[in-house]
Amino acid sequence: MVIEKIVLEQIMNMKKYIFIIIAILPILLNGQDSIENKNYIPRQYKIRSFMDTSNVVFQDIYNLWQNYQAERNLNFQKKEKTDFSKYWHKDELEKYGDNCDLYSIYAFNYYTYQNKELFIGINKRNDTLYELQSVYYMDYDGFDLTSIITVPVIKIADNEYRLYNKFSLNRNALKTYKKDFITYFFPENYNLDKDAINETIKKVKEIYQDLGINKIKPITYYIDFYLTDIVNRLGLQVYLEDFVDIEGHNKNGKTIIFPRLLIYTSDGEKNVHEFLHILLDDLRDEDDTYTNFLDEGFCSFFGDHQGSPYKENIKMLKEFLNDNNQIDLSVDLTNAYKIDGKFYSVIDKEENIQRSWMVDREKSINYSYILAAVIYDIAFRNGGYDKVKQIALDKRPNDKIYDIIKDHLSIERKDVNSFIRNFINSNY
Repeated sequence: MVIEKIVLEQIMNMKKYIFIIIAILPILLNGQDSIENKNYIPRQYKIRSFMDTSNVVFQDIYNLWQNYQAERNLNFQKKEKTDFSKYWHKDELEKYGDNCDLYSIYAFNYYTYQNKELFIGINKRNDTLYELQSVYYMDYDGFDLTSIITVPVIKIADNEYRLYNKFSLNRNALKTYKKDFITYFFPENYNLDKDAINETIKKVKEIYQDLGINKIKPITYYIDFYLTDIVNRLGLQVYLEDFVDIEGHNKNGKTIIFPRLLIYTSDGEKNVHEFLHILLDDLRDEDDTYTNFLDEGFCSFFGDHQGSPYKENIKMLKEFLNDNNQIDLSVDLTNAYKIDGKFYSVIDKEENIQRSWMVDREKSINYSYILAAVIYDIAFRNGGYDKVKQIALDKRPNDKIYDIIKDHLSIERKDVNSFIRNFINSNY
């Protein structure tokens, strides 16, 4: 197994620390050997060199952490749910339920075989609070760091510990403001725009009512200055989607359906987009959260995208499509390929290495979001909110989007490219 190879390499390279490595060998193998599944792809992880791993507390916390990730990795592959109560503190379970691991909002799938882990170590903060830190990376083509996270660990009894969110500890330092169905959390020195909040609440209520929902359940909204501030407060020291634009402010929003938590960078109080992800879940009124890529279109058409309304974004999409006639929207609505500065869509799997999202950071737009918004634009013009709801309630996955378009809008896949281009050029 891969983990055994890692351990054996450490033994060969660090003979004078052989007693430490022997002591942690059962720990390193624990989460992997207990999984008997021939199709299971194990995680690859190792402890930083020169660590004293013989301490009982270290072993208890390290075991908890690796067992948690091993179970999540297995369930990720089996598409099954994880029993978070074995690993996470009850306070976090009460607040966030099965979304209690807030690290996975930005450190996406860190616990799966897709990322390798270098465990940095554990620090004691007080008699009941510890913190662990890990580095996650890929090395398919050299070293590619993905994230660094710091996770609080609470002692709940002798030799028994539970994971906690850094955000839950940091949230105490934030100010709060409650207005109608929303509770805002924001930094002490952030100037919350209460006029914008009033306008946003008015817009959200109108959209809810237009879709037949009269009562909105409470929503929590965390706003901070920069993406750097957000991820740091959530316990990430490194997030690679940050520090990508030297000229502009990296706008970023996230929605966690349960527990109805929204996150946004500064001026988030002016935006409706993230609220509408919650609306879609309320509209579907089901225990299991379901999304497909057209949801981004709904939120961008009835709400906004990157702080700009649809009427502005559609003009940029029009210019983009007219400047790039080689893009065939009958091939792909959500991805594009970029070579020599030009975007175009292809099916050829050999070109996967050059795939890029249809994102223009300089203009703060993801063109694929606005393409999905065009689908809802067409639906609304054809059948109002009834047609919109039909598409929103269609639970087919992303690979069936063209079937959804055909069944609800009577547009064949082969005609999607010409239809969307003609629709945009005729109406905008």
